[in-house]
Amino acid sequence: RLASPAPPRRAWPAAMSEHKIDAHDTATVNTTRTPWFRVPASVTAKHFPFKPETLVEISADDRIDHAFHKLVASNVLSAPVYDEKAKQYLGFFDVTDVLSLHFGMKLMLSCIPEEGEEAESFEEGESDSGELTAHGKVASLFGANAASRPAGTSWQPVDENTPLMDVLRLLSGSARRVPVVSSETGRVVKIISQSAVVAEVYASVTKATHLPEEFKLTPRQTGIGM
Repeated sequence: RLASPAPPRRAWPAAMSEHKIDAHDTATVNTTRTPWFRVPASVTAKHFPFKPETLVEISADDRIDHAFHKLVASNVLSAPVYDEKAKQYLGFFDVTDVLSLHFGMKLMLSCIPEEGEEAESFEEGESDSGELTAHGKVASLFGANAASRPAGTSWQPVDENTPLMDVLRLLSGSARRVPVVSSETGRVVKIISQSAVVAEVYASVTKATHLPEEFKLTPRQTGIGM
C-alpha cells in the first residue's frame, strides 16, 4: 500500500498562493537549506496587505513635539516626512528621533495625561547651544543632522511593481520599514515594515494544515539572531 503524500506546503502569504512558483522564489533557513516559505517572483509590493487608512504622514514644517504626538495618537512608531515646498520626502520621523534628543524623556512623559486630564503639548524653550528643541521643525532632523540620526530610519523607497522578495531583502538589512511609492503620484501608498511581515508569516503559519519542520526548531538550532 502506498503511503499518502504529505500535505503541500502553503505559499506565503496565503492570499498570494495563486501565483506560479519558480526555482528563484525559494527562501531558506541557512542552517537547514530547506524552504520554509515561498514568495513567487510575480508577487510585488502592491500585493502585500495594507490598510490605507492607517497611513500617516508628517509635514516637514510640523513641530517635533506635534509630530511625536501625531505618532502616539495614530498608534504608529514612524511616519514618512513630506516637504510640500520641495515636493519630496525627506525620510522617516521615528520615535527613536525623540528618544535621542536631550528633551526626549520629558516629551515622552508629556503624552501621559494626569488622571482625568488630556495630554498637553510639550513646550520647550529654544536652546542657547543650538541643540534641537521640541518646537523645532521636523525638517531640522534631516539635512546636516541626518548623519546623527538613529540607525533603522533610512529611507529606501520602492515602487508598487518591485518584487516582494526585493522588499524582504531590504528589511533583512538596515531598513526597519520600506515605503511603497506610487509611480503616478510620487506619494507613499503603503509601508511594509518588519513587524508587518512577521505578522503575515505568523498568520499564514497558524492557518496552515502542515507546519514546516523549521518552525519546530529552537533559535539555537536555526542560528537566527546569533
